[in-house]
Amino acid sequence: MRRARSEAMTQPLQVVIGRRDSFHGRVSGVLSDAFSRESASLVSPAFAGPSVFDDHGDAEPRRSRLSHASLSAQQVQTRASLNAALLGSAGAGVIIGLCSAAYSHAGPGKELSSYTHSLLPGIWSAYQGSVSAYPVVTKAALTGVTYVLGDMLAQAVELRHANREDGPAEERQLLAKASRRRGLLLQMDPSRYMRSGLIGLLLLGPLAHYYYAFVAAHLARWPLPCKIGLDQTLYLSLYNTVYYVSLGVLSCRPVRDVARVYQTQFWLLLTAAWRLWPLVGIVTYNFVPHEHRVLFVDAIEIAYSAILSTLTAKRSSETDDDDILAHHA
Repeated sequence: MRRARSEAMTQPLQVVIGRRDSFHGRVSGVLSDAFSRESASLVSPAFAGPSVFDDHGDAEPRRSRLSHASLSAQQVQTRASLNAALLGSAGAGVIIGLCSAAYSHAGPGKELSSYTHSLLPGIWSAYQGSVSAYPVVTKAALTGVTYVLGDMLAQAVELRHANREDGPAEERQLLAKASRRRGLLLQMDPSRYMRSGLIGLLLLGPLAHYYYAFVAAHLARWPLPCKIGLDQTLYLSLYNTVYYVSLGVLSCRPVRDVARVYQTQFWLLLTAAWRLWPLVGIVTYNFVPHEHRVLFVDAIEIAYSAILSTLTAKRSSETDDDDILAHHA
């Protein structure tokens, strides 16, 4: 079973242009048959979940673990309640923060339209003040949020299609209706996105801050190709290693097993990122001030995760339609 899973991890995947390519390796969970979460995470680690380093064992397919068909009623309710509490608290915090930013920028005693127009400038002003006063904390928080959102986007795609793939048609229809009633956000595995967010907050955010600060302070005169080369070799190797090993440790997997699996995927992880991030590096070093580079890279990761999720959903839907037509034919 381990050998079969290892072989599946190295299979090429179907890319948007309709051909097979090794753009990503299968390392971090399954999005769908067309795009896998595992493969998507190789270019954007924020898109990664527990991967082969999760705490559920190697034999059980990921989609069956995410599907409510594999959970008891009590587990489903507990997951929904926890998600509601976490997401509700986060939403309330976001609303308070937005109102505070708009109020601080516009000042007291203004009309509602003034506060509305001051929202975006207020957010940017608050960010600039925070990144100037507390650069490490601010960038760590941004990266933590990025990794939470990336994992949630991936889980949304998984959950949307998990119940379509296995079991009788009648059962799949019932599961799909139940999923729509409960909502994707409440079905997500909170331990997954909390693990990813914790790694982004405590490790990857500070790492990115100190790396870009070092480059700006000591390597500013380096030619652009040299900076990108450093990004895509030493820095990327360290970044990937910190993320995937930490994810495995937080998932309570033996360190030796985590290291063994990661060692087999190290080169694939490194080279897969070369399809996107050198281009991002050109923009980063030419146009983005060093104090805002973590924000820019995090925004690219979220946007890339959203694009992958959208394309995956579209691709999977087309596949389902083809299966239905073939069945009736």
